[in-house]
Amino acid sequence: MIQRILSHPYFNTVFSFLIGVGIIALIRPVCRDALGQPTACTVHKAPPVKEWDGAVYNLGSKCYEYKTKTVDCPKDKKEYIESFTSQFNARQSHLN
Repeated sequence: MIQRILSHPYFNTVFSFLIGVGIIALIRPVCRDALGQPTACTVHKAPPVKEWDGAVYNLGSKCYEYKTKTVDCPKDKKEYIESFTSQFNARQSHLN
């Protein structure tokens, strides 16, 4: 039985295809989010504050100067976005 399968004319093609799919599965990057769900492998990071703080940008016919300002947190949590420090602790390369 095995001898007959190995000598079949299409065996080499099918076997090569399966080996190729296996190699692709091994070397393909798999990116996952914090919950372990598959996601896109693109990581979007904001530029360091030093790069854009005080910089002037022309947008349309107006110019804008960006400045950082520390403010007190509002009483209502719906008005602000939670910090991302737990995610940044794992990847601090952009904070240096």
